[in-house]
Amino acid sequence: QLIKEGKIKAPKKSKSAGDTSHYPKDVPFEVPEGWAWCKIEEIAESNIGLTYKPEDVCSDGIPVLRSNNIKNRRICTDGLIRVKTHFLPKQFIGKGDLLICARNGSRNLVGKCALIEQDEEPMSFGAFMAVCRSAFNRWIFLILNSSYFNQYLDNSNSTAINQVTQSMLLSFNIPLPPKNEQARIYSMVERLCSCVDELEKHEQVVLAKINDSRKRILELAIHGKLVPQDPTEEPAIELLKRINPAFEPSHNLHYDVVPMGWEECRIGDVVEILNGYAFKSNEYSLTGIRVIRITNVQGGYMSDDEPKFFPEQRKSEVTQYLLLAGDLLMSLTGNVGRVAFIEEDFLPAVLNQRVACLRSRSNRVILEYLFYLLQTKQFTRDCVASGKGVAQLNISTEWLKKYPILLPPLDEQQRIVANIRRLFGILEDVINSI
Repeated sequence: QLIKEGKIKAPKKSKSAGDTSHYPKDVPFEVPEGWAWCKIEEIAESNIGLTYKPEDVCSDGIPVLRSNNIKNRRICTDGLIRVKTHFLPKQFIGKGDLLICARNGSRNLVGKCALIEQDEEPMSFGAFMAVCRSAFNRWIFLILNSSYFNQYLDNSNSTAINQVTQSMLLSFNIPLPPKNEQARIYSMVERLCSCVDELEKHEQVVLAKINDSRKRILELAIHGKLVPQDPTEEPAIELLKRINPAFEPSHNLHYDVVPMGWEECRIGDVVEILNGYAFKSNEYSLTGIRVIRITNVQGGYMSDDEPKFFPEQRKSEVTQYLLLAGDLLMSLTGNVGRVAFIEEDFLPAVLNQRVACLRSRSNRVILEYLFYLLQTKQFTRDCVASGKGVAQLNISTEWLKKYPILLPPLDEQQRIVANIRRLFGILEDVINSI
């Protein structure tokens, strides 16, 4: 029907039913009977947006849509800027236009698009955007949100620039159903997407509640309310005296309530805290001893992204900074307070500056307890409050050593850690079932 109306070019005739010789060579699949293949340029026109100067931005100009104004396949006016300059007629958008992010530093954002559903006031669009105008925009919108189009962009972008040029867009081959079928498909997809969006909203609510539950569990744990105290257990002060015979209880308590058998102390009283080595970028090598940087220490786990190494033959220069399996690491810069255990898979490894190593003076139980304590809201707030620096926060190992904590008896620490693991495991099962 579209061919009869002259809205697209007719494909070459097939020799027999099901013959696909007329399909473009780069199209990977057959289409149903009544559909046809065409290039976007055969059914649409497109142009890029407005170039303006910083001094053109004002409070009472024409709104200009940019990539940040497309969110979840819809137009969002948050962060909308206004511009006063010369506009060409084609640089205004109207109802039914398809707005496309044509160029962006992030590959994931290139190609994202939204239909203009209303035109309450004249609007333009920025130079890194494109507008597609067609009687088939709703169908093109579906195609541009498909994995088929994403694969096309991946194969077409051979340069470091993430973009979809006018040529790339207009020469893109798309399958085209009859117009009534397009409308039915679009309507069905919109209904299904609405259902998915609703489910995602509920999922985010559940995930937020799970995150709150984790924080609540940790708060209960460090205040002695997660497991009961046992008066027959050795009090924490005896443990502290074994770790450091010179330990003396503090007379300036930071905590109003101290559970039975617990003792207020400082982190430096129970673990040794080591600083890292100041590596220079030209000291890295392709193989050797792994260098542990702040980017490796994530929230509760170690990341292996973009590994760096120090030459094995220079190991003697960094011996005092070598890490041991089970050391607890903490970031001191940027997202301060992130913690993770170093495991065997990362060894041999050496500590970079701006990462602290907490090493147990007695056993791993204390480190496991600290691992959870350092993930509490209170500790995170205190890290941020004590951080110094303008571009990014920095905290010192001296501050960390002096940070006051409540230490339970050793047996209670074991029960607390075991209970946190059990409860976190339940929450993880809930997440996996969503």
